[in-house]
Amino acid sequence: YLDTLRISDSARYSGDSFTPPPGDLSDDANTVVLFNFAVDDITFDQGTATVADLSGNMHTGTLGIGFPGATFPRIPSTIDVDGNGSITPLTDGLLLLRYFFSFTGATLTSAAVGTGCGRCDAASIHPYLSSLLGALDVDSDGSVTPLTDGLLILRYLFGFTGATLTTGALGNDCDRCEAGDIATYIQGLE
Repeated sequence: YLDTLRISDSARYSGDSFTPPPGDLSDDANTVVLFNFAVDDITFDQGTATVADLSGNMHTGTLGIGFPGATFPRIPSTIDVDGNGSITPLTDGLLLLRYFFSFTGATLTSAAVGTGCGRCDAASIHPYLSSLLGALDVDSDGSVTPLTDGLLILRYLFGFTGATLTTGALGNDCDRCEAGDIATYIQGLE
């Protein structure tokens, strides 16, 4: 797995040994391209995944192309909100919906966290979901709301398809409006 990639216009390291810097790399005057591959930096749309260039040089990367059989990346268990390795409507779906309705504290998590959770309380779940907010715009209308994106995810997790997935749950300005496209997008978030 590649967590971060920085291409520079000058040599950064010399000598016989090299200690990689921890965490995401930063941009500086010598950076030509910078991809940190964070959830908010990756966009999935119509079978293509792109990653934002954080250098400001506008070298957006397209992922999963270039050789036969390549596929775009998946962000591991993005909607596994409680982090227990299982994605279910009455835990993860309910946590997402409550978060979209701005629930906090015990009202966010009460009776909605799965057995074996890695994120078990609001103090860990709320920041996790905040970091994913851009990726949770399921209908791609530019906003994340409980009665569109939250409902679409919940219906998908319950197994709804076709019109039963989307009827009454799409934003007025949706760019991703077809049930098949929405199901594919949510699959990329699993």
